[in-house]
Amino acid sequence: MNHKMRPFQRIRIFLLGIGALLLPMQVLAGAYTCTAEIPAEVTVTGEAVPSGVDSKLVFVSGQEGNPMPELAEIEVKDHQTVNFGPITYTEPGDYTYRIYQEKGSVHEVSYDESVYSVTVRVVNDEKDGLRAEIWAVRDEDRNKTDKIRFTNRYEAPPKPEPEAQKTGDSMQPVFWGGIMLLSLLVMAGLRRRKG
Repeated sequence: MNHKMRPFQRIRIFLLGIGALLLPMQVLAGAYTCTAEIPAEVTVTGEAVPSGVDSKLVFVSGQEGNPMPELAEIEVKDHQTVNFGPITYTEPGDYTYRIYQEKGSVHEVSYDESVYSVTVRVVNDEKDGLRAEIWAVRDEDRNKTDKIRFTNRYEAPPKPEPEAQKTGDSMQPVFWGGIMLLSLLVMAGLRRRKG
């Protein structure tokens, strides 16, 4: 009876194996991701720069479907470096973004109006995972840079001209000059009569 069961068991194992291959299976790609952070720096130059020079950095996708950081707009004050990210990538490719600065509220500051085009190139690495390469190009410049920097310029308002010091003499010189001239004319007239 043992021999009669064996062919049946073999058929059953064969059918179970075929059935397992036909069932959809979930493939986990936990290691096939990478993250990237994109730093941006704001500096303020000039003499006697006050504290509280504010602006906002804005991060915009260059194409639909790009992964985005949790915060795409970051308020900055004075000299500050911020990071857009982490941004998680699950497929190789080139992902493009733009970063620019919105003006703040300090009127004496000339805000940097540069726009950076940022490319995140996601490639396969040696460990069957992904890695990101990041570079930026400012405005329409052709030179790549790894620094995204906005330089704002503070120009202190001109100092008012100092007022002329008053001597305390509130008499009007034109009035007294006119009286002196009138006195001289009267004296000249009297002299003519005497003479």
